[in-house]
Amino acid sequence: MRFYRYATYQAGLTKHILHIDNSGVAGSFSYTEKGSRTPDKPTIVFIHGVSSNKEAWLPIIKNIPVDHHCITVDLPGHGETVGFSEDMYSIDKFIEKLKLFFDKMKLTEPMCIIGASMGASIVCLFAAKYPEYVSMICLLAPIANEASETDLIRQLRAGVYNTLLPETPEEFRNMIHTLTMKRPDFPSPFVNGFLHLNRLLLKEHRKIIASLFEHDYPQIEHHYAKLRQLNCPALILWGRQDQ
Repeated sequence: MRFYRYATYQAGLTKHILHIDNSGVAGSFSYTEKGSRTPDKPTIVFIHGVSSNKEAWLPIIKNIPVDHHCITVDLPGHGETVGFSEDMYSIDKFIEKLKLFFDKMKLTEPMCIIGASMGASIVCLFAAKYPEYVSMICLLAPIANEASETDLIRQLRAGVYNTLLPETPEEFRNMIHTLTMKRPDFPSPFVNGFLHLNRLLLKEHRKIIASLFEHDYPQIEHHYAKLRQLNCPALILWGRQDQ
């Protein structure tokens, strides 16, 4: 979409494709990059949430000085990343694909990894499984347990996806109202372009959400218990009205 291309350029990022063909796992990651690796600063990697994409981080990255090396990547089943198709998704499968990406990029020095929503859950469990890749983590509204379940999570568990996977302009506006505090008035061309791109991935996004709630969500407290093994600094943010 033209808006994404312009916003990526404005943020000082360039877009790349990384092809993976490893032991029967094949696909192409779409990612953007800003700055260059330096020995005195860790690479900062941004991981988006379910049904989102790498461009979600552009408003943040445009404010980061160019002397920091930043990477955003589309997870499998999202954005412009292709291949890596699964019959059933899980957080652990996302973790292993992310490790393939890091290894192919030769990002083996400890990184600062930031994740939002499902991306935050992936980041914290990646750090627990592969601590040698991580210097610090930042988790923004990771998926909560059942005791802290929000209205949105209850809807998703019940198979009502339109708040997170809008198909009409009205549902798009409802998503923005539910998920954001600042509610920008997006122009119609952007909304229509967003809905067109999302329709292409709608089936896959529904599969991802259904798989995660069937297989990972019941075990979320067990998963998060692994955080006790972490020795790296961790910043965990959860807003009072986060959904």
